[in-house]
Amino acid sequence: MTNETNKLEILVVDDKAENIAAAKAALDGKASLDIATNYDEAIKAIKEKSYAGAILDIEFPRNQGAVPAKLGLKLGKNLRNYAIPHIYLTGLTCSESHGGDHSRICLTEEIAESPWNGIQASKKSNPDTWLQAYKELNEFYPNIKEVYESKKRFKKAVGKNYQMKGGK
Repeated sequence: MTNETNKLEILVVDDKAENIAAAKAALDGKASLDIATNYDEAIKAIKEKSYAGAILDIEFPRNQGAVPAKLGLKLGKNLRNYAIPHIYLTGLTCSESHGGDHSRICLTEEIAESPWNGIQASKKSNPDTWLQAYKELNEFYPNIKEVYESKKRFKKAVGKNYQMKGGK
């Protein structure tokens, strides 16, 4: 059994309650999750806490009550400043010829910007989709645990989160 202190700290950014519930159901016991439902919450979280990685939606509001916008790629650039590996998990509705509603897991911003690229997954409200995204995050960044441990050591020694040179 995994010890709570050995779990990877993962930031999940999604504004839909059913998706957040699915993420929690899928990753309970595998990772320690923090949830942000908007851009401002996510920025505050990455400034305050070290994360091993993040799973981001593409479209969510800037702040509580705002209209959702495509802020995921902008947030991804901020995550890079803090050396936080991340992938995108976004829902999209396809025409019937593409098989109906599904989600896609995008490993890079370039793939996320392309409307049909990425790894096809079930709906985001399905816990299996989040489990698949978590596995992809760990496979795409095979040294995620080592990097996370080094960032925790840095924070303990310096008193603040690791930030790449030139980061904001």
